[in-house]
Amino acid sequence: MPRQTTQKLITALYPRLSHEDTLQGESNSISNQKRILEAYAKQNGFSNLKWYTDDGFSGANFNRPSFKRLIADIEAGKVGCVITKDLSRLGRNYIEAGSYIEIFFPKHNVRYIAVTDGVDSLTRQEMDITPFKNILNDMYSRDISKKVLAGRMTRSRQGKFCGGQPPLGLMRDPEEKGHLILDPDTAPTIRKIYDLALNGWGCMRIAKQLMEDKIPITRVKGNTECDVNYYSWGSARISHILPQ
Repeated sequence: MPRQTTQKLITALYPRLSHEDTLQGESNSISNQKRILEAYAKQNGFSNLKWYTDDGFSGANFNRPSFKRLIADIEAGKVGCVITKDLSRLGRNYIEAGSYIEIFFPKHNVRYIAVTDGVDSLTRQEMDITPFKNILNDMYSRDISKKVLAGRMTRSRQGKFCGGQPPLGLMRDPEEKGHLILDPDTAPTIRKIYDLALNGWGCMRIAKQLMEDKIPITRVKGNTECDVNYYSWGSARISHILPQ
């Protein structure tokens, strides 16, 4: 697709933060990245600024919503320059990151700048050591992933809850991280299921009774309490709750 005139080309400012990056504190926060990018763009005369922000997405892969939107705009000929705080914000997979920097961006006549790493594809500044920095970023990502997994395994061995949504009938203890306590709103539902099962009721019969009683399947209410899915108990769901 033909590129727009130079005056109208977008200067894409791309901040990214993963959950692991939050361990580093404020230096990599989205707000700090935005301050750095905006200041650099203004000081160096860039205009037509547009933000593409991925908050909470790992740099180990490039399947991120705002990054994919950025790539689509580049392929449509709308972008003239991409600026990130550093190389790791673009990505930590050195093969894919290198492919974008060395092949994709030049192919689409897009200038790439990593501010704090001193990388600028227009002047080729620091470009010779860029591949090595990408490799280090990749190694860092793999190391962080191992540490996060090890931390979760350690907490699991200690009996700590490491999942997302607690099982129905339980809730997170507000006073102790990783500890679950009875949920006063949904624990009675679990007790009722067990009581009915002990009285010889089958899973399908229990499910029908819960639906007739309009007992919700989740602690979180839907858009409306009339929503059928809000009470859609089934034999499989009951079977999953009861011990086999």
